[in-house]
Amino acid sequence: MNAKFGKAGTEMYQAQIMGIAPQTEAARNLMALAPEVARASQGMADVAKNGGTVADTMRYSSQATEGAVQASKKYGDALKGAMSFRTDGAAQAINALGMSALQAEKAGRTTSEKELLARAKIADEQKKRQESQAKDMVSAQKNLQEFGQAILTVVGPIVAVLTPVFSLLGAVVGGVASVIKAIAIPFIVLGNIIGALLTPFKVAFNSITEGISATMTKLSAMIEPVIAPFRKLFESGQGTFGKFFGYLGDFAGFMLSLPFKIIFGTLGLVIDSVSGVFTVLGNVISAVLTPFELLSKGFSTLLDSIATLMKGLNPLDWFSSSPAKEKPKMALGGIVNRPTN
Repeated sequence: MNAKFGKAGTEMYQAQIMGIAPQTEAARNLMALAPEVARASQGMADVAKNGGTVADTMRYSSQATEGAVQASKKYGDALKGAMSFRTDGAAQAINALGMSALQAEKAGRTTSEKELLARAKIADEQKKRQESQAKDMVSAQKNLQEFGQAILTVVGPIVAVLTPVFSLLGAVVGGVASVIKAIAIPFIVLGNIIGALLTPFKVAFNSITEGISATMTKLSAMIEPVIAPFRKLFESGQGTFGKFFGYLGDFAGFMLSLPFKIIFGTLGLVIDSVSGVFTVLGNVISAVLTPFELLSKGFSTLLDSIATLMKGLNPLDWFSSSPAKEKPKMALGGIVNRPTN
């Protein structure tokens, strides 16, 4: 009902399902303006509540479509046009009927019989499509099975031929492994004999090593009282001679670096003195040149004033309607024109 009559149709159908009167203005107006639609909607509600077939639902739906077309024709285009500017329940009902009728006319389903025929045609096309898809699926499965059988037909003989070959290869590899194990037995026995012969020498060598280590430990403890005084005397940083040699090294380093410190310190003092002289000389030169700089600026200003005066006294400018333009002056790179006022 929502697809055909919008919100008004849905509200009317829901009220009929619950067995109550329509609760909204739009549903009440739709029921009053299109009784045929209301009866068809009630029929679909009864099928939903009490049980029925799909054919029953389709029949009532087609009746609802036919009722919408009849009601739309009865109220005419003038009323529908006037209602299109309103938003109340009556306008919603009229607009829903008009939209449903327009859709039915475009699809050629203006009567119940045409609606049922169209729905039957759609259902038949869907059935054919589903049957075609099922047929294609069965055909694909069959082709896949046949392809698998064909592969087995080709591979089966190859496997039958190669199976004995692989069995023979396994037996050969097993035989070679057995031969290798048999050959290795004498070497294993020889290794055990050599190990048994070397065991006494191994034990004796370990005893000698342990004896030498113990003897050296005792010897070190024995001579430690004799070596300790010399270690303390010459130990770096702590012993007397160690401190003496450390001080001697510091003194020698100081004496070696002293001449360089004297030379570079003297050179720094000379540079500082000379830089002061150059600073004073620069100030003197600047003071001497300042009057000449001022005189040069004044002379330049005087020449500019004379040039301006001479330009104003030019007789040609007295009879011209516009001031004479300056001739372009040449400069490095091309002609330069002064802007005119």
